[in-house]
Amino acid sequence: MFGIRTRGVACGLLFLLLILGLLWTVNAPAAEKADNTIPRILLVGDSWPAFMSSGISGAFWQYDHGSAFRDILPEMGYGQWSDIGDTAVAGSMITQWSTNEPTGTPFGIIGKLEWIRRELMAHPTIDIVHLGLGGNDYIRGDFQQFVYYTLDEIYIPFEWQTISFDATTTSGTFRLIFQGQTTAPIAFGATSAVVQSALEALPNIGVGNIKVEDARGLPTYFCAFQGILANTAVPMMTADSSALTGGAVTVNGVLFDHGWKETWGTESPAEYAFAYAIAAQLQIIVEYTLDSRPDVRVVLTDYDYLDAQIAGADVLAVNTNLANSGHIKLELMNTIIAKTQYAHRCFFLNTYGLMQWWFGYPCNFELTSVAPNEVRKQTTLPEEQYYGPQGTPGTMGTISLPGNYIGEGNPNNYVPWTGGDLNYAGPAISILYNFGKSANDPQWARELAAKGNNIHLHKEGYKVFARFAVETYYGAWLDLPKVLSVKPLTSPLTKAEAIEFEVTFSEAVHGVDISDFSLLTANGDASIEDVNPTKDASTYIVTVNLGTTFGTIGLAVNDNGSITAIDDGSPLAGDVDGSFIYGEKFTRATLPVAAWPSAFALLFAALWAIRRTYSDARQ
Repeated sequence: MFGIRTRGVACGLLFLLLILGLLWTVNAPAAEKADNTIPRILLVGDSWPAFMSSGISGAFWQYDHGSAFRDILPEMGYGQWSDIGDTAVAGSMITQWSTNEPTGTPFGIIGKLEWIRRELMAHPTIDIVHLGLGGNDYIRGDFQQFVYYTLDEIYIPFEWQTISFDATTTSGTFRLIFQGQTTAPIAFGATSAVVQSALEALPNIGVGNIKVEDARGLPTYFCAFQGILANTAVPMMTADSSALTGGAVTVNGVLFDHGWKETWGTESPAEYAFAYAIAAQLQIIVEYTLDSRPDVRVVLTDYDYLDAQIAGADVLAVNTNLANSGHIKLELMNTIIAKTQYAHRCFFLNTYGLMQWWFGYPCNFELTSVAPNEVRKQTTLPEEQYYGPQGTPGTMGTISLPGNYIGEGNPNNYVPWTGGDLNYAGPAISILYNFGKSANDPQWARELAAKGNNIHLHKEGYKVFARFAVETYYGAWLDLPKVLSVKPLTSPLTKAEAIEFEVTFSEAVHGVDISDFSLLTANGDASIEDVNPTKDASTYIVTVNLGTTFGTIGLAVNDNGSITAIDDGSPLAGDVDGSFIYGEKFTRATLPVAAWPSAFALLFAALWAIRRTYSDARQ
């Protein structure tokens, strides 16, 4: 009897669940951030954005509000906004992102590029991507690997070859041999044009198939095979030094481990070949990100002058090379914004010399409290500073801030190009010291520390970095009117023929009418009936007539140029597309009138089944 009763009740409940499935759909609301701020900035890249996002696991410092941006945004009048830094991975390199390398993320194991897109879709209020990549690639990137990625084919890259002489070489002549053919004697100290002519005279090279340039340092000449020898497995040349006095000549392929240390500011063709190969991969990341959403802007961020001793080079060479690597990003910016779909959406944040300008130089410190809430106190007296803080004169006068963006189409986008003084390192108070000295620190950090490479900022430096980004770009964008959310106000169980959506903007706007909205539904005859502002005009109620439409309905905000801020007339999202299709959907769970007979029949059948079960059980 008990088994009969159980089966009968289960059968009846099954029918009831079918009814509830037809009559009820629950859309779980998104969890609110504990601090009630709204994310607008996504940090992507290597250790610099990673440390701006979270510090160094609390080992050296903790930000007061969780990140450099969250610390400085309230004091700059932007306390309602915040950042997300999950997509900043210390030690990561450009090709790990450009090739969509699989990695563990909050969304599961997905490619790094896909990770960026998922974050942007999960947080539709984010419209600024703070992208910091390139430092690891210049320091430890593999030249040959980048050439492979850039040319999208595998071959032995001996198209670039260098000719070098021992420092003891004083005079004489040398010969170059290519595939068994030998040039005429070439005088030591000959111009690059003479060397090129000697090589072009070889039958297996020929005119126009090789270019020889001065390398502006060591090596002496840089040779690039081209024409019919381009993109081929060009063999290495060899050299005959028998007629040289005091030393020898050697030929090498451009296979050094990276393009920074080997050239140190000499602006050699090898350095630029490496830099442009890196830029080609960075372009993939930028354009993929911009393609994710039309309202997103990407800011290519860079670095600043580092510690005084990096890999044994002098400060001027290090700083010059850093600035050169940054200039490649500036060129990349201009390449990207020249494309119609990316106009006004890619920018370069020039930060070279920022720390010197902000803190003055030199600027040493003493600790007044220890980690993880390390606080530093400046110890350098004003009269001891060559340059005073924030543009005030020191004993050597004043230095400038890094130049700001002038405008698209301007050949000198940034004036001055670098700020500060290239002859000096970053001020001590802004540099992160001792990172990598503990066994708990990452292996790559320990390797850098062993070489004396303090290549990161302290938290006070990163806060200055974040403040400068807001002052230069982000603040103007955060001030623009923006759609923050679209939410249905009507219960899915409604029997009404019309529903309401609440559309919230970041500030009071006007010029909002029916033409600014469209419905996201696969079919049906639903239509937008009315649009009305709330009291302060930062929220609008949009009424939608459902008609016979059944299922999921979304409301899109179309940026047709009519919506502007009431206070200053700023257009929605500025000069990018502020359309918004990412709001919460409404699901019409109440059955249309035509389906009511079937629903009542199922409900009657369920109730009858339960009644019969208990009736049978009593007999």
